[in-house]
Amino acid sequence: MAITTGKLYFVSDAFFKKVSDPFLKINYDETKRPHYFAIKDPVTELYWLVPCSSVQKFETIIHTRKANGKPADGIRIVTIQDKKTALLFQDMFPIAAHYIEAPYIRGGQEVRIADPKIIQD
Repeated sequence: MAITTGKLYFVSDAFFKKVSDPFLKINYDETKRPHYFAIKDPVTELYWLVPCSSVQKFETIIHTRKANGKPADGIRIVTIQDKKTALLFQDMFPIAAHYIEAPYIRGGQEVRIADPKIIQD
């Protein structure tokens, strides 16, 4: 499977079992979540996966941090296929390509960030 920076993916259960990190967001049994925004590191050939989440909770966190004079750059709100999504850079992690299980497909289309400026940033 070709992995493209800017598209969203799911991670295999084997990765979470091997790493056994209690702070990573593991796969839910009942739904295909979480999903991750992929960024390829050209030096190491690893991918950095950024967890995606619903926005409501994280808009509040961003507002509170900014109101208290603290940085909020670990979370970024973006629009992906007309849906606001929180990218949690504060929780990103490196992964080898063989642990990336499948692309996130919604409505028959691979879910991706369409704006190249957002991907570049």
